[in-house]
Amino acid sequence: MATGLFFEGDYIWIEPVTGRQFDVAIGARVLAAEGRRIRVRDDDGQEQWLPPERRIKAMHATSTYTGSILVAVNPYQILPIYTADQIKLYKERKIGELPPHIFAIGDNAYAHMRRYGQDQCIVISGESGAGKTESTKLILQSWKPTLSSKHLETRKQ
Repeated sequence: MATGLFFEGDYIWIEPVTGRQFDVAIGARVLAAEGRRIRVRDDDGQEQWLPPERRIKAMHATSTYTGSILVAVNPYQILPIYTADQIKLYKERKIGELPPHIFAIGDNAYAHMRRYGQDQCIVISGESGAGKTESTKLILQSWKPTLSSKHLETRKQ
């Protein structure tokens, strides 16, 4: 069902109610619409009805897939899409189950390595300032909980 500019399944940013300096928008997915109100599930898993006066904006995709290739654009701004909760969300999910994300690529490579015992390679390319170093850090960050728990299991034995 449509809500003016937004449709069921769309991803949006919900602007913070307060105007404090370090408040950031939170991501959400449109679940339903009723008149000018929309029902969403935010990145914290909370469902809520947003009144028409609540400030929201479309979540413009910074990533898309081309086969198993992730094409990402550096948004040059802080986005709340690289959190520990996002790492958990993409863990053990197949590519395409959720919106394109660097964590999906990292988890998929790690899972294939474990499952098939084959080396994996992730190629990160781009021009200067495109975000190659940050992308590498994000993939390593997403592996950290898995690698840390495996290391602890090995040490306990």
